[in-house]
Amino acid sequence: MLFLVMKELIAAFVLLSLFVGCVSQETSGSDEIVVAGGVLSISELSTACGHVEADGHSGIPLDCIVIQAGVDNPEDLSFTLVGSDGYQKTFNWEDMLQGVLTDDGLAVFPHLPKAFWVKDVVEVRYGGG
Repeated sequence: MLFLVMKELIAAFVLLSLFVGCVSQETSGSDEIVVAGGVLSISELSTACGHVEADGHSGIPLDCIVIQAGVDNPEDLSFTLVGSDGYQKTFNWEDMLQGVLTDDGLAVFPHLPKAFWVKDVVEVRYGGG
């Protein structure tokens, strides 16, 4: 009986380890970002949108990322940027027009205090303004 319990515990541990490994692999160093519920390639966004300078940081314009995701009427919405650590901040469209996403995943807003910057951005959500 003890042998069967140990066997099930080991199997559960192995499955849990595999799952945790997959989740970590998806979010760290990924070339993808979730925008408006869809997954977009950072490299494709970089090609489509180019890079601009913001407060000494070069990155993909955040407004272009939203537009590439197909969000309708973004000027009427608010946008929440979510970091891999769960940190999140919400911005209006005017803020998004000035923000960039750097190659290392930092969302920079040169007109706002650094407390509003979000590191390792993994998702952009939107909702009513």
